[in-house]
Amino acid sequence: MCMIAILGSLLVSYARARAEGLGLDCKVGIAQRAERVLGLGVASLLAGSGPHALLLEAMVTLLALASIITVVQRFVYVYRHAGQVDEALRAEEKMHAAAVEHAEEVRLLKHAALDPFAKGRSSG
Repeated sequence: MCMIAILGSLLVSYARARAEGLGLDCKVGIAQRAERVLGLGVASLLAGSGPHALLLEAMVTLLALASIITVVQRFVYVYRHAGQVDEALRAEEKMHAAAVEHAEEVRLLKHAALDPFAKGRSSG
């Protein structure tokens, strides 16, 4: 159970980091870092490991379940919101392409106006 809790905790952080890499603010889930630390730490400070370490085992089991639920919640959140990120990126690419095209047109117009030999004009 301890290994599942550790892997679940790592996956919670990994899912958030990957979501933020996509531009999403992924602070969803029932067991973020503070909840995991407080849940295990406070119970350990107040009661130790309990008789025959039953309290500690129960806390680790709850931590593992909460971490897995949080990972699933984050995956679902990213799945639902990734389409919106794709649409925003496509819109940004279109705006950038239009700005580049406009800048190229302005450059060509300025170049043509400054070049006396452009398009058959000569100074005589």
